Amino acid sequence: MIRGYEIIEITKMNKYFNFLCISTLFATSIFICSRGFHFISNNNIENNMTGTAKVNKTAAVDITVNDATVWLNPFSKSSPIYHEAELFHLWLLDNKKLANELGAIAPGDKLRLSGQMINKGMARLPTVLLEQRLVSVNKILASLDPHMCGKYIKGEMPDSEFQSYAYPVMESFDSTEAKAWFFVNKSALEAELEKSAPIVLSTEEMLQGIKKIAQSIDQPQSREFVSGLSNLNTESDEVACATARTLYVKGSSLPEPYRGYIARLLLTMDNGHQKI
Repeated sequence: MIRGYEIIEITKMNKYFNFLCISTLFATSIFICSRGFHFISNNNIENNMTGTAKVNKTAAVDITVNDATVWLNPFSKSSPIYHEAELFHLWLLDNKKLANELGAIAPGDKLRLSGQMINKGMARLPTVLLEQRLVSVNKILASLDPHMCGKYIKGEMPDSEFQSYAYPVMESFDSTEAKAWFFVNKSALEAELEKSAPIVLSTEEMLQGIKKIAQSIDQPQSREFVSGLSNLNTESDEVACATARTLYVKGSSLPEPYRGYIARLLLTMDNGHQKI
């Protein structure tokens, strides 16, 4: 039986949720997802002013190519994701639709723009692929200590630094996880090239997903979660990290359709959210 004061607390929480999501949560989620988790960028391009480039030691390969730039596979050669990254890179180079879309540009620019297109294309993906990606992202966030996690969530850590923490985790992916990671990247890029219609998360769906998370945890933690969302950029690194982890971990364990709502909230750019 629900006591009177509990009804008052629930009513207050519902009102606060509506205010929160309209004023701050939407912007917060856009910021978190816009950080990007595709990890295909020209940070892995090494320039050599003499006209040749050598792959560094981390690539575990000893080759020289007659090109001003070369893509450096950041993963250990013994890991499943090394092979999948190689295949994906070759697919990018041979993709005629991508070449027609981008025109004649330098390899580094091609990788950078491809990464941007992958981010935009995430909103065009079916929900099941976003849910799949959310599980992998959970592993990466869980590997960070609270201070580093909070810095990243608040935008105080460069992507290149974050990748240095993420790559070792991705190297632990088994073959299925590694294939899935780049399948999502490939699917997002193809969807963006095809200009498939984005699946737009409504404000009401976003509210339902967030409320479902709050309802799945005890009342004191629920209030802390809501407070953390509304003050994400001013909270301590530890609180910001705990809030983000709650979104990702609890969100990925929700029943449908709420799990899909949270995956779309966190992993798509502003073209995947209803404008407020």
